[in-house]
Amino acid sequence: HWLKEEKIKLSTLCSEPFERIPSKRGRRFPIAGGIERNINQKDDFYEVIHVDGMEECIELLENLSDGDLHHLFIEMNICKGGCLNGPVMPKNGESLHLRQHRVKEYVKKSDSLPCKQIFKNIEYIDVRKRFFDRTFPKKEASEEEIKKILKTMGKREKQDELNCGACGYNTCREKAQAVFEGMSQMSMCMPYMRSKAESLTNIIFGTSPNIIFILDEEMNVKEFNPSAEKVFQIKAQEIKEKPITLLMDDDYFQQVKKTKQNLYNQKVVYNHYGIVVILNVLYLEKENIMLVIMNNITVQEKNKEELARVKEKTLNAAQDVIDKQMRVAQEIASLLGETTAETKVTLTKLKNIVMGEVGEDE
Repeated sequence: HWLKEEKIKLSTLCSEPFERIPSKRGRRFPIAGGIERNINQKDDFYEVIHVDGMEECIELLENLSDGDLHHLFIEMNICKGGCLNGPVMPKNGESLHLRQHRVKEYVKKSDSLPCKQIFKNIEYIDVRKRFFDRTFPKKEASEEEIKKILKTMGKREKQDELNCGACGYNTCREKAQAVFEGMSQMSMCMPYMRSKAESLTNIIFGTSPNIIFILDEEMNVKEFNPSAEKVFQIKAQEIKEKPITLLMDDDYFQQVKKTKQNLYNQKVVYNHYGIVVILNVLYLEKENIMLVIMNNITVQEKNKEELARVKEKTLNAAQDVIDKQMRVAQEIASLLGETTAETKVTLTKLKNIVMGEVGEDE
């Protein structure tokens, strides 16, 4: 672009010799500290130092900014080890130490040679390089889009932007930009995921149909969910920090506290409240608290009792029918017996009469 702006066409230019005066001192330039080695320091007014590496350069600049260092000639290389370890060096090529060794050997061997001989035929060296546009298309999020993403992550106010760096980005706004680009996800934000988990926990605690409450080591109520409020007919703020014995017997809770063993599926009847529950007590050792979960099975138990009564009534009715049938059968049998006896007597008499008449005729 610069050549175009200046209206310079390389094809129309004549070849000319290189105008720079050769110097041996520049040969150490690729090595960290190479410039320092080539400076003719005639006095001690300036201290000549060199640093290489990103962190080291930043640290030195901070010291200069604080005014801690003075009278320095500084050689700084962002690349660790100097230009020999620059970003375009082959990743799988020779090691940095081998490259440094070769440059030092070259400087040593060429030190006694005239510059013209060292740079002989330099015009035939092809220094051309073709560059390709590798620009990565990056979409910039608008301020409205950034705020929308931040709001979704639970960062509604400026103070919500903690800029903790746990996600790998320096600020929450950079994180939001990365989410917009599809380079990151909201789930990579630790405060967001923690807040989401706590929010889900609160939703479960508040909407669960099970009776849930938390006891400390002194058997005082720490938390009390709405289902517990409804069953035990007391508000959470009225029972919090007070003994659970105000509502129920604490034998099972004391047992769990003593043994530090969880209690599961214990059927308990609370006659005072007219309920039957399945009791689960979980001991959380790290927090030194007990999580109590009661599944209210009162309706199921009443249904069982009603079913048992219906069965008993049905069995009794069936037994009554059986007994009645037996009585009817016995009565029928009795009547049949009497009729049979009478018939036998009558027929016997008739037989005897007939037999008598036959004898007389003979």
